[in-house]
Amino acid sequence: MKFAICNEIFKGWKLDDTLPYARRLGYSAVEIAPFTLADSVTDISAPERQKIRDSAAQIGIEIAGIHWVLVKPEGLHINHTDAAIRGRTSDYFRELVDFCADIGGKVIVVGSPKQRNIMPGVSPEQGWDWAAATFRQAIARAEKRQVTVCFEPLGPTETNFINTAADAPPVCATIQLAELQNHSRRQSDVLGIQTDPANHR
Repeated sequence: MKFAICNEIFKGWKLDDTLPYARRLGYSAVEIAPFTLADSVTDISAPERQKIRDSAAQIGIEIAGIHWVLVKPEGLHINHTDAAIRGRTSDYFRELVDFCADIGGKVIVVGSPKQRNIMPGVSPEQGWDWAAATFRQAIARAEKRQVTVCFEPLGPTETNFINTAADAPPVCATIQLAELQNHSRRQSDVLGIQTDPANHR
């Protein structure tokens, strides 16, 4: 069995220091929270992305993927009542897919509880429909780039949208694409890697 650890645990560390340290600890992979590198993945250049990929390869550790993907930039929300906000979020998810693939990642874990809460007056069904529409183009790109998007169920104290694995099928069915999966199936199926449960969002 292989294990991965999330890089934001190493608060204040440079990724160049985190990767070799995680390898020395015995981890097989690191999962990267984009906000620890930049406010937006669009600010991370192609050479910088290649450096991350090359550094991991030289160290002998995998980039499992990315998580905590909507912390920054501010103002994103997958099922907001404002269509413009949903549109910006959809656009950013496509950027996240490219970033993940560019650094050698295979999995995007969507936690981000505050950026997915169903707002007052919105029905669960409407929330599902809006979320599905937000994801649809990103999932199509993810299929092309061989990235799996995983939706992470979170408890009701954190969010009111998708609290258990059983809650996710309506969204998956609405999108009707294979590359959106429950987080409970994520790395164990896709990479054979179990992620350290600490600080996962």
